[in-house]
Amino acid sequence: MTSLRIAALSSSLLLSACSSLGPFKEADANQDGAVSHDEAAARSEELASLYNTADEDKDGVLNEEEYEYVRAFLQESRTSTHEGPPRTRAGSGGGGDGHSH
Repeated sequence: MTSLRIAALSSSLLLSACSSLGPFKEADANQDGAVSHDEAAARSEELASLYNTADEDKDGVLNEEEYEYVRAFLQESRTSTHEGPPRTRAGSGGGGDGHSH
């Protein structure tokens, strides 16, 4: 369910080629074991925009699992945005190998 909410929110964002968010330990500037909204905003406008959705347990901070999930999602979104349209998967009818059956 979280991935669907993040996908819905991100579809309204124009994902740019910003620098990587970096690992959790870098985002957790005060080393308290959580990423606050202020820490997230300092890392990335995109992360700050998705913060409340990423905070799956609604405790007001991102734990490492929540942070890494949204970080991976944003990185995947950036990669997809820069590589062009998705490639046709094998077996989906448009194999792209020049053979027709």
